[in-house]
This record gives sequence, structure tokens and C-alpha cells, in this order.
Amino acid sequence: MTTKQSVISYHASSNGLNDLIESRGDRLLELTGVEKLQLIAAISGWQAEDTQSQEVSGVPYTLAEFVDDSSIEFSGDVLECLSHLKDCSIDDLMALIIAIGHQIKEGAYLQ
Repeated sequence: MTTKQSVISYHASSNGLNDLIESRGDRLLELTGVEKLQLIAAISGWQAEDTQSQEVSGVPYTLAEFVDDSSIEFSGDVLECLSHLKDCSIDDLMALIIAIGHQIKEGAYLQ
């Protein structure tokens, strides 16, 4: 059963998220469970590295740098999704993680 909490636009709306929704749909239905977990890992890992980098040196750590440095082999679909998120606020990114978490909990991914 799907709920409004699994819809990205229920939580936030920004240009980056709207582009992602236009490209992949409001529930990212074509992504597998693994790809959704990769997306969460990329967003949270990038934000952790960026926060630490800015606290230590004042230098931002970009999403592209995180993807290049990561040991995770992101799928092409995940990389395409990430391309929409580089200018999103932390609030929008956390909202996206919440929506994806609800999608996984509800089984909204291809088996």
C-alpha cells in the first residue's frame, strides 16, 4: 500500500527535486531497492563529507568528488538521479531520503 509519505513532492519541492521527479517520477519506481539504497548512501555520504570538510578547512566537498572517491559502484540510473541533486539544499536532500525510506518500507521498487 502506498502512502503520501513515499511521494517525493509531499516532503519538498525545489528545482533539483522537480527535475528528478520529471525525469524519474515522484516515487522513483524504476529504481531497484539496491539502487534506492545507493542513492541514500550517496546523499548521506556526500553530506557527511561536505560537512566535515567545511568544518575543518572551509572548503566544500562536491557530490562529483564524493562519487569519484566512493568505493560504491553506482548504477547509471543512480548517477543520473544524482545529477539532478547537486544544487539541492540539505533540507531537500533529507526530505528525499525520507521519501525513499518510505518507498523501500512499502516495497515500491522492482523485485
